[in-house]
Amino acid sequence: MRLYLAAMNLEVLSTFFDLFHIKMNILLSYAYRNRGYWRFMIDHRDKIDGLILDSGAWTLNKKKLHKKMMKVPKDLIWYYQDVHQYFDSIFNYDSDFSVGGFENNYTNQLELEKAGLSPVPVVHDYTGPEEIETYIKKGYRQVALGSFKGRTVDAILHATNRLKSAGIEVHLFKSGSYKDLSRLTVDSADASSWAQHAMCGCIIIWNPHKSGENKTQIFRMNDYQKKLNKGPYFDDYREALEPLIYKTTGITYNDLMGLQSNLYRQVLNCFYYAQIQDIINSKIST
Repeated sequence: MRLYLAAMNLEVLSTFFDLFHIKMNILLSYAYRNRGYWRFMIDHRDKIDGLILDSGAWTLNKKKLHKKMMKVPKDLIWYYQDVHQYFDSIFNYDSDFSVGGFENNYTNQLELEKAGLSPVPVVHDYTGPEEIETYIKKGYRQVALGSFKGRTVDAILHATNRLKSAGIEVHLFKSGSYKDLSRLTVDSADASSWAQHAMCGCIIIWNPHKSGENKTQIFRMNDYQKKLNKGPYFDDYREALEPLIYKTTGITYNDLMGLQSNLYRQVLNCFYYAQIQDIINSKIST
């Protein structure tokens, strides 16, 4: 199972690689494309393991627009044509996130294919007879499971089992929870929570001394006092956790609280996701 990190920046990528000599899996989104993307694709490709490109449809659907763009934007087609060779996978422009949006999304899939591209289809109807069955019959080798209101682990399991029984690899969008991913049988997933937690002054660690199977812990750093950010403060557990973090990562308390605190919090959070990827893969292999 590969866990891709979305919302990545070059400073975090370079610092992470310099510290750990581990290649990241990264998801870039067309919605946030910029000149720096070429540095991911070419200059820093030796620091990256898997690199995939999303169409930005999720970002479009999060915006409060009266009229969303259902058809594939011409700019997206041209961009995909320019860069697709640098990515392991590119994804369909699944503009309709409703369970009944298959017709719109499949039309977009075919338009991208007509342009000479091979996007990964994105499913939003996990249980209906038409959408998944169409992609099975058409012989697609990979299918992604997109977001929709009310998505559950059981629904993901149902869709995954249907696809994998037909020999199709499954990518799960927007899921970085160890609790969920350790139950699922997807081949890959992506998450941006490493960055979101850091933005909220939080770090995520895998604490082997925590009871239970899921040893994930999230802590607030003491310089972040917003009431909306619930959870324990790291300083209340510093005596036990500071040596653990330093032993596993080489990151110090001064790194997490100093002038580059946001950078090191992001890097530490990325390390957590690298850890759970390895832990889940170890479980699969046994």
